[in-house]
Formats: sequence, C-alpha cells, structure tokens
Amino acid sequence: MRTVKYIKIVLWCLASGMLLQSCFVARNYERPEVEELEAVNLYRNVGAEIDSQSVAEISWRNFFQDTLLHNYIEEALANNIDLQIAAEQVLIAESLLKQGKAGYLPRLDTQARFNDLGFSENMDNRPPNLYTQEFALTGGLSWEADVWGRIRSNKRALEASFYRSDAVKNAISSSLVSGVASLYYELLSLDAKLALVKRAIENRSRAVEAMRGLKEAGMANEVGVQQILALKYNSDAVEVNVENQIRLLENALSVLLGRVPGPLKRGNFRNVTIDVELETGVPYRLLQNRPDIVASEYAFREAFELTNVARSNFYPTFTLSASGGFLSSDLDDWFNASSLFSNLMAGLTQPIFRQREIRTGYEVAQSQQQQAFLDFRLSLLNAGKEVSDALYNIDAAQRLSEIKMKELEANTKATRFAAILLTQGYADYIEVLNANTNQLISEFEFVNFRLQELQSKVELYRALGGGWR
Repeated sequence: MRTVKYIKIVLWCLASGMLLQSCFVARNYERPEVEELEAVNLYRNVGAEIDSQSVAEISWRNFFQDTLLHNYIEEALANNIDLQIAAEQVLIAESLLKQGKAGYLPRLDTQARFNDLGFSENMDNRPPNLYTQEFALTGGLSWEADVWGRIRSNKRALEASFYRSDAVKNAISSSLVSGVASLYYELLSLDAKLALVKRAIENRSRAVEAMRGLKEAGMANEVGVQQILALKYNSDAVEVNVENQIRLLENALSVLLGRVPGPLKRGNFRNVTIDVELETGVPYRLLQNRPDIVASEYAFREAFELTNVARSNFYPTFTLSASGGFLSSDLDDWFNASSLFSNLMAGLTQPIFRQREIRTGYEVAQSQQQQAFLDFRLSLLNAGKEVSDALYNIDAAQRLSEIKMKELEANTKATRFAAILLTQGYADYIEVLNANTNQLISEFEFVNFRLQELQSKVELYRALGGGWR
C-alpha cells in the first residue's frame, strides 16, 4: 500500500511539473537581426557586380597551384601546435556537452559504512551498552525535473560552446593556410631579390676593375674608383640583409609547420600565379564561410542560453529522491530482510532571500549576452573592413605593378643605351652605374608590388572565410 501511495505522489508531482513547464518554458534561440548582414556595401564595392558565390567556398587545394606550397599547408595542418591546442579544446567542449546531455538523468550513489560508537558514562539517558556498532549498505537516487527548462538551456549552452570551439579551430586552420602561403610567397620574393643583388654585385665588381684600369690609363681618377666601390659595398650590405631576412622567414615558416627551424625548398617567384576568379559573394555568406564569425554567433547563442539558466533560478526546483538499503547493528543480521529500510521524498524548493545572488547572476547574464551580441556585430564590421582592404590592396598592387613594369622597361633601356654610349666615348662608367642602379631599384619595387598582389589575394581568400575546408 505504501508503494502505491508513493507512486501516486510521484505521478501527481510529474503531472504538475509538466503543466507548469507549459507555462514557463525557456525561450528558444533565434538569430538576431544584424544590419551589417543586409548591407550591400559592407565591402565598400557598391559599383561592383556582386555574385552569390564566394571564392571562400573553393578548397585551398584548388586556390593554390604550387605543389610545394600544397605540401607545406598539409604539413602545417597536421603538425601546427596552435591547431593541436584548438583540437584539444574541442575535445574538452565535447566532454562537457556529453555531461550536459546527461543532465536529464538521475543521480545514483551507493555507500557501505561501518560505525563503532562509544558513549560517555556521564551522558544522561545513555544506552545500557556503552558501545554499539552499525553496519550499513545504502543506495541513493535523486532526480530533478526540468520544469523551467534550466537543464535544457544549460545543455544548449554547452552545445553552442562545442560548436564555437569547433569554429575557432576552423578559424585557426584558415589563418594557418593563409599564413603559410603568405610567408611562402615572401620567401620566393626574397629569393628573387637575392638573385638581383648577386647580379648587381657581379656587375659592380667588374665595374670596379674596369675603373681601376681606366685610372691606370689616365682616363679616370680615384674619385670615380671610390664611387663605384661604394656602390659595390652597398650591394654587399643589401645581400647580407636579404639573406638574413630569408633565414628569419624560414624560421617563422618552420614554426608554423611544427618543425625545427631550417632551410625550406621552394619554387620560382616568376612562376607563381593565383588564377582564380575573386568573387566576394553577398555579406550574408560570411555566416557560412567565415569561422570566426560563426564562432562569435555561437558565443552569443551560448550567452543567450545561459541567460535562460539564470532566469530559471528565480523559480522553484522540483526534486525526487529515494534511498534504501540494509542497516543493522549486528554483522550476522546485516543482509537480513528485517534490516531493509527505504525512504522516498519529493521536494519543491523556492528561493526567497539569497543576498541578491540570483538577481545579480541574471543581470550579469543579460549584460554578457549583450556583450556577445556586440562582439558578433564587431566581427562582421571587421570582416567587411578586411575584405575591403584586401580588394583595394589588390587593385593598387595591380596598377602599381603595371606602372613599375613600364618604369623598369625604361630603366632597362637607359642602362643599355648608357653602355652603348660608353663604348663610343659619349658616357662614363658613373652614368652606366647610375642607370644600372635605377634599374635594380625598379626591379626590387616590381617584386614588392607583385608580392603585395599575391598576399592581398591570399588575404582576401582568408577574409571571406576560405582555407579551412
């Protein structure tokens, strides 16, 4: 009869909980309306044609054509330390999510206990025997009804945290791919500059010997010799500087690859191309393509669900608990049927005064939710800026490359004409070397702007959310 009575009480409490839940269920998440997502000119390219597709949806294996670069990117994705740390964070979030999903399940504990009690002789109403023993084997079961959606909201917050960690890992992958490509292209450009410097050193070394010969023949003086020698020393200094930059970049790229710093194989700068249609897509595509924006939205969603949890703390909690087992003062009768005991309790706890702890927690959760929303908006603004910057840099680099190519052609012709005039006695070595120096400067600058174009394309690819697929 007692069992039937307990069952009726439990069923009544459950029915009441379900009825209350229908009135006070936690709020469901909806993606906030953000004006930046609807802004056609988020990338500041109002006059340009906007396609629904984005270059970010292209795999990095198709975006880059260099086989050596492919190998380095694959090595970085497999061995990069920051990416491995992010992967461990995803595993942590996954474990917490599993725990959150188990929040609906009851708690079950068991305990074996032995007590040996000794009473004072000066105690009033002491038992006849001053010593007694107690043997107990108990089990306890407790369960909380999710009347207000607190457990569900907590589970959803942990889900959002898991997906945010995964998006952060993808964002690191995207940055890693662009970082490896950018450093690789810079190394190629330094190789090209080093080749130019070595050629200049050879030319100026020959010029020094020629000027010394002219001096001995009485056709030049020491001033001319020292001027050309100074230009040769200048080239030597540039060579040392470029070689040092190459080693530093090799070290930086090695760290990204997760390997000990050392030399790295690479191709030729002249052969590098990125022949992909650079479509930006509509701003709304950033929500699918750019992992850091995805992460910021999941951070907002997590804060939203935690606000639900904080709100539910104002309402009472309904719990069911049961315990039972064997309890005896005699070891021989420990597991006797007469030693069995049981206890069933249903409770409803309503917080009344907690030193403003609950309200403070709710107000903090609301402010943290607003902070997460503002971070989400800021990530969109930064994404628009980065895309716009990359587009402008690409355009500027392409136009400057064209100008520098014309300048280089002019300086190359000037060098050739100066050499012809020198053989005919209408020019001296200083004019030839000046023309050669101008040509070298133009070649350096052309390499710089070509590198800027390549790196800006890589940055546009990353800014749109490419590289992690």
